[in-house]
Amino acid sequence: MAELTLTAFDAAAEAYDAVVDRAPVADRFCTTSDWLVPAYHAFADGADTVIHRFDEGWVPLMAMRTVLGRTWMPLEASWGLASALVGEDEAALASRFAEAAQQQRDRWDTLFLSGLRRGGPAFTMLVRRFGRSWRLGLGQASVRCVASLEGGLEGFLGRRTAKHRKNLRAAERRGDGLRFEIHAPRTAAEGLALLDTILDVERRSWKGREGHGIDRGAMRTFYSAMVPRLAARGALRVTLAHGDDGPVGYVLGGLRGASYRGLQISFDERHQAVSLGNLLQLHTVTGLCAEGVEVYDLGMHMPYKERWAEQQVETVALVVR
Repeated sequence: MAELTLTAFDAAAEAYDAVVDRAPVADRFCTTSDWLVPAYHAFADGADTVIHRFDEGWVPLMAMRTVLGRTWMPLEASWGLASALVGEDEAALASRFAEAAQQQRDRWDTLFLSGLRRGGPAFTMLVRRFGRSWRLGLGQASVRCVASLEGGLEGFLGRRTAKHRKNLRAAERRGDGLRFEIHAPRTAAEGLALLDTILDVERRSWKGREGHGIDRGAMRTFYSAMVPRLAARGALRVTLAHGDDGPVGYVLGGLRGASYRGLQISFDERHQAVSLGNLLQLHTVTGLCAEGVEVYDLGMHMPYKERWAEQQVETVALVVR
């Protein structure tokens, strides 16, 4: 076993992400370094890291003081999306980590291990290894909406309800004067330039006007770190809607293999009447299908996303005290 600093972990990001791609993690995108490292700097910068590297895989955690005492948790614990254990054999890694954690019991009071499938190999092994001598509980579940792009755009639309398809046709008529573009920058600088455009739109959205947008605070720090990483490996995808006065809406997301993870969607609130949100989603799906992407992960569950997805994927956090 080796324990790495965050700097060393980031330097080994390519090797770590290769394991993520092979491991049966529930949320591949949010378990990669492209998500974890920006999240740490945005929401927990300065916290001690406890990044374990075993022969069986990786367990990238940080240590923070919570109401449960000294708590080890993933580098991204705000949404609980990242898998705490990353290895091809989840049960073997869970067993090895449980052994190491119990040997280091003087360093922590609570483990908060998120991103686990309830009843899956890692979850089951952790319960088995900790269940007799420790208090166990469940953290709040995280639920994501996921859509298949099998069959291309025609197949995708065929899996939507008749009412939803009718609403999309009506939105296309109302938004006839808008122009849509798909951007796939290839350098960090190009990604950051595109982010400036996104943030300008965000400031004119209802989220931006109410102070809840990604144009400020920790969320801006998060995306300002993530976007250039995605762009540098050719994984950033942005849908922009243009009106007569320039960009008026966007969808921001990233690719991992054959899957696309939607990250943010927003638009100038003056264009709400044309159902711009629906049009942005439709043009995003159109572009993804043309590129051969197989899965659209819309992220955390929201009621409107149910119209766009067929599946809801749930993960839980196991709490060990």
